Amino acid sequence: MRYQGGKGRLAGWIWATIDEHRGDRTTFVEPFLGGCNLVTAGHDRFDAYCLSDSWGPVVALWSSAQACWVPPHVTRDMYYGIKSAPDEHEARLVGFAAHGCSFGGIRWGGYAGATSSRDHVSEAIRAFLAKAERLRSLRDVRIVESGYASVDVDEDSVVYCDPPYAGLRGYGSSSWDQPSFVRWCESASRSGALVVVSGYGVPAGWTELASRRRTSTLRSSDLGGTQRVERLSTPGLHG
Repeated sequence: MRYQGGKGRLAGWIWATIDEHRGDRTTFVEPFLGGCNLVTAGHDRFDAYCLSDSWGPVVALWSSAQACWVPPHVTRDMYYGIKSAPDEHEARLVGFAAHGCSFGGIRWGGYAGATSSRDHVSEAIRAFLAKAERLRSLRDVRIVESGYASVDVDEDSVVYCDPPYAGLRGYGSSSWDQPSFVRWCESASRSGALVVVSGYGVPAGWTELASRRRTSTLRSSDLGGTQRVERLSTPGLHG
């Protein structure tokens, strides 16, 4: 199931970087769960997983994955009906339609539907069910609706953040407060947590852990699908 900005194709590289620096920490924290791409890639690495997102339908979607929910095949009429009146539908269905059935996984980015060669909705259902199976195989998974600032971390935590990237079509928003996010990460790091953040830049004073060139499919007037360098950075390394 596609999700805008999802890191499915980079998951192996991200996990290798985390494994290199995690030490003996046993709790994985992901405050921007989104498409659940990272945590469902690779083997079970941690004793506990605290996964969260600030958008309720995404939380409902992945919570229902733990309960073996199977999404329906969302038609064009269903898609636009859900989009126009989301409060009248189950939150998990809203989450699935908004991203899984939209072009590029962009929230309500237009119905993807089917072409002569591909049925995007059926693909999204299969991808969701595959992720759901992997999610259920993990130990002690907790999924909650929460903004990043309300997430509790300590010295036993590995915190991976994939926050909104400013300036990209349909991704991020004018309400995103990057300075506050940076301060929260630095506070989490001072508590002893390993904090790893994805982005195209590295905040001042932070350490770049790894970088990798990729083609961005997220478009804006100045970035249109160009080659970009994905960077993993941290405000500090401890133990």
